Formats: sequence, structure tokens, C-alpha cells
Amino acid sequence: MHSGSVTVRLSLTVPEALLYVAVIVFLGVACYESFMMPISINPGDLGPGDVPLIVALFTLVLAIVSMIVDALKPDKPKVATSGSKRVIAGMLWFVIAAAIFPFAGIYPVFAIFILGLCRLAGAGWLGALMTSVMFLAFIYLAFDLLLAIPMN
Repeated sequence: MHSGSVTVRLSLTVPEALLYVAVIVFLGVACYESFMMPISINPGDLGPGDVPLIVALFTLVLAIVSMIVDALKPDKPKVATSGSKRVIAGMLWFVIAAAIFPFAGIYPVFAIFILGLCRLAGAGWLGALMTSVMFLAFIYLAFDLLLAIPMN
């Protein structure tokens, strides 16, 4: 007699589960490697490994929460997998941006790269433009102001 038992059915496919495991292992390695970097010379400053550690830990938590939510979702809509042209276009876009970067500088290249990448992903012009501006603001605040690493 099974009174009060709860059955949980996980809805992750094997490729999805493998992708989550690969991402979690990669982020775990990134956390470990950030501990291998030297500490800051000045107490109170961020060391070279602090920012990668914070980003990796935050992303690791998000990946685990996302995996749990996806696994417990009862009915997931099937995702179309015919986006290989978009993937190839995104990779080509990245190669072009990397080739132009030494000549044009980080801010114009990132602005155009993020705008184009968002458009390739299906975002509207306004959303892509806002994402590009916010990304540039983040780079400026995080690197130029907070870490005092000039990015131009």
C-alpha cells in the first residue's frame, strides 16, 4: 500500500543531460583554475582570479537551477533543431569580429558583434540595440572603472 508517495518523472533527454553535465564540469574546472591564479598584491583589491571565480560560481548556480527546472518541467515543447545555418553564421560572425578587433578596437567591434549576434538569435532591433549598449556599459564599468584595465 502506497499512501502519500510522490512520483517524480524527469523530462531531460540524454543529450540535454550530457550538455548540462558538460557545462557543470567546465564551470567546476574554471572555478578550480581561478584558485590557481595569484592573489592581489593590494589587500582589498580584486585579484586576477577573483572575477573568473565569481562569474563561474554564479553561472554554475544558474546552470544547476536551470537543470533542475528543466528536469522537473512536466511537458516541454519540442525545440526545432534546424538552426545549423544560424550556428554557422554566428561562428563566421565571430571570426570576422576577431579579425577586425585589432584594427578597430574593442568598443566598436563588440557593439557591432553583439548587435549582429542578437539579430542572428532572433531578437528585434530594439532588443538587440539595448543588449549591445548594456554590454558595452558593463565592459566599461567592470574593466575601465572597477578593475582599472583600459579597454581602448
